[in-house]
Amino acid sequence: MEEKVKEKSEFIEFVEREFDILEEQTSEETKNLFGELRKSCIAMCELYEEQGKVGGWKSKSILRLFAKLAAYLPLTPLQGTDDEWIEVDGDRVDDVKWINKRCPRVYKTRSGEAFDLQGIAFSYDGSTWFRTKDSDVLIEFPYDVPPQPAKIMLNKDGNPVS
Repeated sequence: MEEKVKEKSEFIEFVEREFDILEEQTSEETKNLFGELRKSCIAMCELYEEQGKVGGWKSKSILRLFAKLAAYLPLTPLQGTDDEWIEVDGDRVDDVKWINKRCPRVYKTRSGEAFDLQGIAFSYDGSTWFRTKDSDVLIEFPYDVPPQPAKIMLNKDGNPVS
């Protein structure tokens, strides 16, 4: 029995066209990475479309939730309660005693202070961002984890630009 070929929707054609353009603008060395990425993204977009979620307020809500979850960010503020922590041995970082189960970039020290490892990103040029020992930000609970770190520009001497 012949299998019926499903017609591509306007949305999936758009997704494929965007990947075509991206691939055209990509160096030869990185083009081989796009095959699997393209396939995975198209599969996710097809599932998204099958759920009837393309466009509208529901669509935006689903995309925001998915983006947070895919980035391993909690949907609600961290509370800092005992059940949110996993004890770790101190060999990784001398003073780290616990890592938050809901957001592993948040840790707590032996003295009970909690920090966000990705609190601040630094840059000299505005395009390349990096973290240092100064990236850790002391936090209080409840803590609504920001999706991006605060960004601080540095001058050539490494001092913040005002």
